[in-house]
Amino acid sequence: MRNSDNRSFVCYDCKHTFDVPFGTGRPGKCPNCGSNNIHRSGSDKGARRRRQGSNPNCVNNIQARV
Repeated sequence: MRNSDNRSFVCYDCKHTFDVPFGTGRPGKCPNCGSNNIHRSGSDKGARRRRQGSNPNCVNNIQARV
């Protein structure tokens, strides 16, 4: 289980996955191989934040359409 205070990244070169705490900025390189070909882990994307207006059933969006 992941700590909710961390963001997960994966290195696309060596496939190493690692977590970094929120508020520390994007890591510059993979701690395993040193590559800068790192991206947010697919399992960690979009779970915390949603853009406003992305849910068509949201009360605010329904009122805006009326």
